Amino acid sequence: MENADNSSMLEPGKIFVGGLSWETTEESLKTYFQKFGEVSDCVIMLDPITKRPRGFGFVTYADTSSVNEMMKHGPHTLDNKTIDPKPATVKTATPPSMQSSFNGRVRKVFIGGIAAGTTEDDIRNFFSQFGTVTEIDLKYDKATQRMRGFGFVGFDSEDVVDRLCQIHFHQINGKTVEVKKAEPRFSATGPQSYQGPRPLGGGGGGGGGYQQGGG
Repeated sequence: MENADNSSMLEPGKIFVGGLSWETTEESLKTYFQKFGEVSDCVIMLDPITKRPRGFGFVTYADTSSVNEMMKHGPHTLDNKTIDPKPATVKTATPPSMQSSFNGRVRKVFIGGIAAGTTEDDIRNFFSQFGTVTEIDLKYDKATQRMRGFGFVGFDSEDVVDRLCQIHFHQINGKTVEVKKAEPRFSATGPQSYQGPRPLGGGGGGGGGYQQGGG
């Protein structure tokens, strides 16, 4: 049953690239894959502690047909290392029961992987380029008052949220963060709050009816 729905799990125009050399930069990665079509976005994932590349990244083509063109020309070598590009799949962290009851149109996003020291002003300045920011809710540890590395941002339009989540990965303060739709939790009286892509097992501890999304 999972294979039958495999095509709908692909992110249009986006590829995952594994096996990258530590010497590879986002610029050299983009230059290589531009041989097969126009690249609209390119990101190399970094370790949050050491800031060193984690050996993989993502490339998004403006035209989805470029993915097929790229796949025809393997094997691929970049910076003297054989790399492993393949079509990227959507991460379905949300339980199916929640997906089926959620219509997908919201005005709030979950942000994961926020760098330590990032302020609400940093978040507002970055996301304001996509639309009007109406709310910022960064989550902090109650005991240490240190930021827990995730939060929520609200906008005045569902279209802004859809556009942000199509890009999926963004760079804030030199760190790649993941942006996903925040999904409302419903009660008998209607939507009460929002949560990240995957509920925590056990108690929340996030405050305000929010839960952290999984990575």
